[in-house]
Amino acid sequence: MAYHTEPAVLKEVILWKKNTLQEVKNEIKDTSTKIALLQLQDQDVSESNTQLQPLEPQELEFRRLKTELDAALDRAVNLANSITWHTSMLSHIQILPAELLSYIFFLTLDHTSFPEWTPSSFPPLIYARVCSSWHATVLSTPLLWSSVSIFIMPGRNWSVPLSLELIWHPKVGDPRIHATLRDLVVSSSFRWKRLQLFVPDDTLEIILAQPLPALEYLGLGSETSEFTKPIAPLARSDFVPSLQTVSFLNVRSSALAWDMPWSQLTEINSKGLRCATEILWLLHRCSSLKRCCLRLSRHNHIIQFLNQRLWFWLTTGVVFFQSSTLRRLLSALVMFWCYEMELRDTVKCIPSLKEKDTVPQGLKDLLLGRSHEDLR
Repeated sequence: MAYHTEPAVLKEVILWKKNTLQEVKNEIKDTSTKIALLQLQDQDVSESNTQLQPLEPQELEFRRLKTELDAALDRAVNLANSITWHTSMLSHIQILPAELLSYIFFLTLDHTSFPEWTPSSFPPLIYARVCSSWHATVLSTPLLWSSVSIFIMPGRNWSVPLSLELIWHPKVGDPRIHATLRDLVVSSSFRWKRLQLFVPDDTLEIILAQPLPALEYLGLGSETSEFTKPIAPLARSDFVPSLQTVSFLNVRSSALAWDMPWSQLTEINSKGLRCATEILWLLHRCSSLKRCCLRLSRHNHIIQFLNQRLWFWLTTGVVFFQSSTLRRLLSALVMFWCYEMELRDTVKCIPSLKEKDTVPQGLKDLLLGRSHEDLR
């Protein structure tokens, strides 16, 4: 534990320094008086001496007194600053152990995986400007620097797991892209815990070309299609052994373009509209799925449903956007432990339309029949 001076000792030190400061102020007053008298004497002698010859003893005395005055003034300033600093340490927050203070700083951070901070609004930088004690605590707390832009002091986070968001659209064909990426992010890839990428496809191959042992969340904002060349290493479970959640953040990003360890994923999210065939393709491969958020397209002219029913251990909820094909899709699913399902219709997002229950009773009965638990 970090050592902090007891309040009683601080008060004793402050009292001693205040008394010393008063003594120094008295010295300054006496020395200033002596200098003023010496200047008056020198003026009288100068007026009576037509030759204006300097008097050496008075000149030496004046210089000595001036040196003493300057030194006393410096001591007074230092004592006043020291008293102010020690007085601030009597604040309750200043006598907290450094470990507890750093934990408080960590709790006050925004609870977002990828906060949009700038250097002027980055909390650790703001805390560090308050006082020397806070400055030292912030710099010695790597967790405060674990979810930052790669442009904000990446060395401060030491070796803790990182959450990084990379939004980069480099010039096409720029040969410096490989070296730049390696220098900025690839060297710390073994520490990535949450990764969100909005980069071109060729850049993805560079970023995801090394093992990611700590990666738990992967957000992909690149435009991909089923014709995009998959990132092969992600398919190996030993390449991303901790990966649990994948989010497709681009409306034109297709999950079919990715070769991933689908069976180990517990959550999958997709921002773009998916056809029923693609949703079934995903659910069929994600056997460990516990939560998903998928948008079902209303236009499914050709739907090839699987003949067999799919069993899932979904627990925390499934979110679909309702369409005319939703009943047929749910008919192929058996969600044994599902206790919560949310069905949304796009018309309910329009404020001018009257709020209404868009889930027919027959569909509710179908859902209840698919779950052996209480379904909300």
